[in-house]
Amino acid sequence: MYRSSALWHLAVFYALLLGASCDKANNVKKDELPPITTEGKNTFGCKVNGKVFRNFGGNFNVQDLDVDYHIPLGLFSLMGLQRSQTNTGNTEFRSIDLFTVFTEEGEHLIRNGGFHSNTHPFCRDDIEGFELDTTLPAILNILRLDNQEFIIAGTFEFTLVNPHCPGDTIRITEGRFDVDWAN
Repeated sequence: MYRSSALWHLAVFYALLLGASCDKANNVKKDELPPITTEGKNTFGCKVNGKVFRNFGGNFNVQDLDVDYHIPLGLFSLMGLQRSQTNTGNTEFRSIDLFTVFTEEGEHLIRNGGFHSNTHPFCRDDIEGFELDTTLPAILNILRLDNQEFIIAGTFEFTLVNPHCPGDTIRITEGRFDVDWAN
């Protein structure tokens, strides 16, 4: 009796611990941008046409924050994803991504970027997403690049355009991220 009771208590403890970990991981203040930090806190946020965009909703199959940095070439890609369920059970997603090349801290031009959504009211149903507007500045400011601790942190700002609908743009402002890119 004691053995099965102890196992039951141990199982409940681990379930509570796991539940607390999941709750904490999903406890993102969706209406506030994360602070600008440089400690590898795995945060991502920006404003999309003035509205806060935070990464959330990832699981074992879909990450809500994905970063890749290749030394020594400096190839860098970053993607923040929002994934949620509607009242009808459908999955909604929105993602922001950017790509550039750098090997040192400071300001760099973003070479590619995008916004993808299955809920955005595109002017056509077959539109995949928005692309970087190369006629406007697209800036990534690397505040910390630490190849020993695997931390990259910075800010970004750029404009996206719908290539199939002239004048349909998305403005990404106040962007910030702080990632441990090895974990």
